[in-house]
Amino acid sequence: MDNADFGGGCDLKLPLVSDGKGTKRKGEERVFLKVFETLPAQLLNVYGPSAYVDKSDEEVWRHFNKPLKSGARYMTELCSKEAERRGVGINRFVACVLEFIKYQEKESTKKQNEFLLKEDMYTQLYSEIDKIKGPLEYVLAPQKERQTSGAASLRAVSAQTRAGKGVVRDAKQLKEDAAKVYAWLDKSTRSYIRMVMHWQGASGVSFVGSTHHRAAQCWRYQGNQCSDGGGVSVTEFQDAVVSRHSSSSASINEAGECADFA
Repeated sequence: MDNADFGGGCDLKLPLVSDGKGTKRKGEERVFLKVFETLPAQLLNVYGPSAYVDKSDEEVWRHFNKPLKSGARYMTELCSKEAERRGVGINRFVACVLEFIKYQEKESTKKQNEFLLKEDMYTQLYSEIDKIKGPLEYVLAPQKERQTSGAASLRAVSAQTRAGKGVVRDAKQLKEDAAKVYAWLDKSTRSYIRMVMHWQGASGVSFVGSTHHRAAQCWRYQGNQCSDGGGVSVTEFQDAVVSRHSSSSASINEAGECADFA
């Protein structure tokens, strides 16, 4: 999926950022974002906490409004002056919050929250979920369906939360629920959903750590299945650790294009 326009899709041909000879150039300016230009991809630090968490809204917003070298005019469509583009940005926000809410509603997650949260906080969290879930679901616009494979198929689940194609919302109800979502963004009002979202997100480290942990766990039990079959022995694990400590940083090329920083 080249285009991440959840607000209805865009069939324009995407500009290249390479001249085919290995020379990078700035992409042509455009108002829609590619998948790798969206906020989750741009703000995630794969080696540790993301810095945006500790910055003020004013500072973060200034950076959001700056163009990307790949051609996007901004980091989020919410920076646009066009209502339709802003709607795309809202759709991204609403879709992801709904996914987070549905994750909190899983029985396994409820048990974890019940164990970790104080009783009053637990009650307030799910009371807030009950109040805001309906408006969020009504505000969310449908997106185009695309066939995915490979890495994309491992993360493409948000489409399941969307209203079906051809569903028409009542304009009056849509505005009423949009107003409820707008009010929910008020920072002066305590939000347990927001609190748990940031707490569990851990500045991005929670997700980053879980991906690498999953890889290490799969490697331990399945690591040799594509060659010798079976899992990895403790000796192989130890050898890899010792080998890494014996190596240098020579694997990082001069252009800085290699991700071998670990």
